[in-house]
Amino acid sequence: MRALRRWLGSLVLAAVVTASVADAADFRLLEIGGFRVKWGEPVSGTAAEVSYGFADAPQAFPDAANCGELASISRLAEASGVRPDRLAALSAAAFEMWSEAASVDFRPARAGETPDILIGAQARPQGIAFANVWPDRSRAKSGVAPLVRATICLNPALDWTDDASGPADYDFVTVLAHEIGHTLGLDHPGPIGALMGYSDQGDVDWLMQGDIAGARLIYGVPGLRRR
Repeated sequence: MRALRRWLGSLVLAAVVTASVADAADFRLLEIGGFRVKWGEPVSGTAAEVSYGFADAPQAFPDAANCGELASISRLAEASGVRPDRLAALSAAAFEMWSEAASVDFRPARAGETPDILIGAQARPQGIAFANVWPDRSRAKSGVAPLVRATICLNPALDWTDDASGPADYDFVTVLAHEIGHTLGLDHPGPIGALMGYSDQGDVDWLMQGDIAGARLIYGVPGLRRR
């Protein structure tokens, strides 16, 4: 797919990451410090509600392994020519991919609320995009730790498009959906075979069977009663 030319380094965690265990051929769960991670109740297969928002000013995250400096999303909007309101609509579409696949609801953060997932431009452009997650291991149960914060940063220097069929190399929705998968608790299962794969896979711009199976293992099937 155009958007996933190479995902080298697209996931860098704000904690020491141990080797993840392949849970199935087509998906892999994140494992941080010996714990799997998810939003909501730290019990596999339980639903969650997650808020998201956009950086509107520079922010620093000293304990992030990468992309520790986040710039306003307007920096990416200005560089790409994609209006901020259009980026918001595209972001909603990327989150909806996952909410249709598993029992995890996403909503824009309310005014004055710190979003669970903060999206912004890279202050120091490199690579394509990165996701950082912060689990609370003190509240872990049965090998699962609840997430308390996540960030996604996208390189504003790249040629982004708001249309997967467009000429640009990087489709915003596809790239963002991949990074959202990391913030939900999914790792790269390998180079190809899933949206969460880290290499170019041709015209893949939607969740594949492994992506859905992994998300449902973490959050359950769509329609579960929210906690």
